[in-house]
This record gives sequence, C-alpha cells and structure tokens, in this order.
Amino acid sequence: MKKLILFLCCIYTSLIVQADTVILDFETPETSTLFQHFGGSQEGEVNRMVDNPNKNAVNMSDRAIEFTKQEDAPSWAGAFTNPNPIIPINLQGATQICMDVYKARTGKVSFKLEESTTEGGDWVQTVDVETANAWQQVCFDVNLPSIEMPFSPAVGHTFSRITIFFDLGFEIGEFQTNYVDNIVVIAPAEPEESEVTFTVDMKEFGKNIEAVLLQGDFNDWGNTNEMVSNGDGTYTTTVSMTNGVQQYKFAVRSENIRYEEKFSLTSACVVPDESGEFGNRQIVVTEDERLLPVCFNSCYACGESVKLSFHVDMTEQDVSEMGVYLAGGAAFGHGDYPMLDDDGDGVYSISIEREVGFESDFTFINGICLPDWECKENIVGQSCAVAPFNDRHVGPLTSDYELKTCFGVCSEDGSCTFVSDGFEQEELATKVELYPNVVAENTTVHFDESLVQLKQVQLLDLRGKQIANYKVAAHTKQQNISLNGLTTGIYIVRIQIGEEVICRKVVKQ
Repeated sequence: MKKLILFLCCIYTSLIVQADTVILDFETPETSTLFQHFGGSQEGEVNRMVDNPNKNAVNMSDRAIEFTKQEDAPSWAGAFTNPNPIIPINLQGATQICMDVYKARTGKVSFKLEESTTEGGDWVQTVDVETANAWQQVCFDVNLPSIEMPFSPAVGHTFSRITIFFDLGFEIGEFQTNYVDNIVVIAPAEPEESEVTFTVDMKEFGKNIEAVLLQGDFNDWGNTNEMVSNGDGTYTTTVSMTNGVQQYKFAVRSENIRYEEKFSLTSACVVPDESGEFGNRQIVVTEDERLLPVCFNSCYACGESVKLSFHVDMTEQDVSEMGVYLAGGAAFGHGDYPMLDDDGDGVYSISIEREVGFESDFTFINGICLPDWECKENIVGQSCAVAPFNDRHVGPLTSDYELKTCFGVCSEDGSCTFVSDGFEQEELATKVELYPNVVAENTTVHFDESLVQLKQVQLLDLRGKQIANYKVAAHTKQQNISLNGLTTGIYIVRIQIGEEVICRKVVKQ
C-alpha cells in the first residue's frame, strides 16, 4: 500500500514530530507526472510509469517511474518533470527530501530543484546509491548549499520543477534501467524557531537618530523591534523567528520622520517583495545565528562596497522589445540585470553595488536569447575582449567604476567607432571575402592577392568560444573551414593578418 500523502511519525530519539508531504508517488493523478530526458539519443523523449519491478520492505508500492539511460548518454544527461508536479515542493521549515531509488548498479543519484516561486536559486545535491537492483531510500539535506551556483541552501523556498540525474559527471557507457518512487518532503510538524542577532551601522546616515528599528515578516513589518545602541554608531537586536525564509529591512526615526532602507533590485543581498516593485533583505533561518554588521542601506559593511555604473549606446541597434541587459560572466547571468533609457537618448544604463575587490567578466545583450546567446554584442578581435567567450572584464575594484561604451565596440568614451589596432575595419573588409555564408558543411575564406602575410583564421561560436583554429601560410589565397557536425546556428569567422582583424558571420543549416 502506498505511503500516505500526509502523515505524522514520532522520532522518539529526538522527540520531534515529523510531517511528510508526498510530492510524487505515481499512484494517483494528483501525485503523478512524467519526466522528459535530455542529453544523448533520448533527447526530448518522455519516460513512463510502470509496475514496481521488485517490491521489498523499503517500497511495497504498486507503481513507480522508469528512467532509461542509453550507452551514448553524456555525463550530464538527466530528466526533468514535464509537466511539473501538481503539489509544489515547499521547503519552508523542511529538513530533507527523500525518495526511493532502484538502480541497476551502485553509483550516485542527483536531485535538482528549479523554477523557484520564492526567488530561490536552483539547487542540486548528490548522494550515493550503495545497493544495486533493490529499492533503497536516499535523502537529500535541504539545509546544505547547492553543489552548483548559486551555492545556497534550498530550505525555506518553494520550487516547481524536479530534475533527476543518475551518475551525474560520469560517462557509464552502458545501457541502464533505473526506477524512482515516493518523492517526499520531510519537515517538523511544528515549525522550529531560532534566535538571530542583527547589527546595523548608522555612522554614514548623516542625520540625528531618535530610534533604529528592525522590521520584517517576523513582526508583520511593524515597529516593535527597536534596536539598542552599542555606543559606536552601531545598533543591535536579537529576534526569535520561525526557521525558513524571512524578509526584513532596517528603518530609522529622525526628527519625527521615518526613513526606510531603499534598495535597488540589483543589490546582491536583496530580493523582490510580493509586489515585485520593492526590494528587501532576506535570510534563510536554520539555527541560532549572529549576522555580520552591515551599513544602513547597503549589503556590506560601511566602507566595504563599490558602485559600478554601466552606460551602453544602442543608437545604432534595433533595440529588442525584450530590452537591453548587462549579462554574462559569473556575476550577471542572462536577463537578470535590465538596463534603462530613462531620458530616451538611446543610452541604456544600470548601477549596482558590490563588495570591494569585486571582479567579473561581463557583456551586453540586446534581448533574451538563450541558449545560443545570438543577441550578445560581438567584440571578437577588439582590445577589451577576454577569453574564453570574448566578454569584457571589470576589476578587481578598490573604488567606484563607471563605463561609457557602445554596443559591440570597445570604447570607453561612449564612441561607436570601431578601430582595430589603428586599422579601420572597413579597409580590411575589401580584401577578405567569405562565401558561401549559409552552408551545410563547409565555407571558404578568400584573400586578396596583396595579402601575402601569414594569417590566422578562427571559427568561434556566438559566445566567442573557439571551435577551430587554422594557421594559413604566406601567399595562400583561400582557407576552407569545416562546420560539419556542428549544430545549426550562427558562427563567427575571425581573420587576423598581422595586427589587423576582421570578423564574418556564417550560418550553419
């Protein structure tokens, strides 16, 4: 008989009552779904629900979900829920996610949560499967940080999608049939509470202070938590709050006027409130904790942050209806940092705060264009392009930073004129041709007779990653380039002759 959707069990050793919520057990329409494969020859295929292959004491259920993995499956192949489960994966106050696994061989299984409805980052953890061809229960501690970016715990957040990987990171090279059943969220029936100590530094506030307040979810955003002065410009209070996600901010009363912190949604410590218009600080409470002091209206200690301002001229571009974004590198994602043209002059801007020492690659994108990044600016061959994706780079920073530039041009004064090492791009363009530029397998670069020097030709994807590199001998008039085996899409051919560079696009059908 299937486990109950909601039941209480007493753990006598700790005297903690547990409440288990079954997300998927494949016994009823409400607790069933399918998973869609990705990676290898199974790309896009949907798996199936089947009879329990071998009932035992761990799993006496009638039905389970089958996962097959082909011999050619890459190390990152897996399967995600499609459609997503009807029951949300709510980890407010949760301790673990457990599931029953029947694996063809010992190894590892990874569990990933995505599409958070509470601003949580994607989360993935891996555990060992120590028994082959028999059911065993495995559990994932949601208080642990994800093993992938953004490296934060899942506890306190709600997610919509589940992805499961067998032997993530390993190419097994043989066909496997595995099974999963009874995906369950485990949480204490009575929410646990912890004591959290907050300290805010008010030395840079600049006005007379009558009272400093802490407000948030835990006190219904009231003024009941007045903080105590430490005599050095900092104020402290300790609050008992329910474990899980808690949003909060500091406020100050000065000369009978109340000032709240006002954050940009680009701030590193800030998440949108329920309206999506305002930003609050956020903490995931799991145990008693003393937070590091922060400056009022900042994510960092006073004097430990820098301001970054980016301005990109889009007047020579057809701006996408989806907008212009700061993107790329380890810090800026894809579509997470929208830029605005408030005065309508065609220059889009964004300002963000980061910690002293911050550095990252970055780029600008005209629209949203995952997975191929075809809307990314192309600065291949220009002075500010850095490996491996021909992005720009900033930092490490010890003071405020401002960049005025142009989309697709490595200028620092806002100019949109492209010059490559002192040689106008248009001049070299008359001496080099690429055709055909829409191909199934091959294209050819043709050089003018006057170009007798050694040449370098590179094939790059739209992120600037090198796919092929050709050293072309002196006096050679043409170079064949193979796109055989590449996925359909747009690629860049970068041609360098001495210090002079030109780029051409080619479309692979």
